[in-house]
Amino acid sequence: MTRSLTLSLFLALVACGQARIIQITPMGGIIELQGDRSKAMEQATDDMNQKCGQNNFTIVQEGDETVGTETYVTENQQDQSHAVHPTAPAATDTTRPASAHRIHFQCNGTAGAPPATPNPY
Repeated sequence: MTRSLTLSLFLALVACGQARIIQITPMGGIIELQGDRSKAMEQATDDMNQKCGQNNFTIVQEGDETVGTETYVTENQQDQSHAVHPTAPAATDTTRPASAHRIHFQCNGTAGAPPATPNPY
């Protein structure tokens, strides 16, 4: 019973998607997509529309980006009482890059453009 409930909860969470705003600038921003990509993209589109105006944005970059590192610990399952070298480590750390799917966007037109600099001549 508990196993099927845990599996159902896991599947429900995986099916969800969300967009998380990483950075907003006067001219656009960066949004991270988490979970179900199509559901997260719907929310990201809403966020970009809110920032720039309805369909007034351009996605200038999209893809997986390295955002740090992740460390995994693998435990040695060998019975240490029968090990040839009982002083051998019981766990191994593995570090690898962590990535996230991100969208970089900019607003089109004057909505997100910086103010014009007057010509001194």
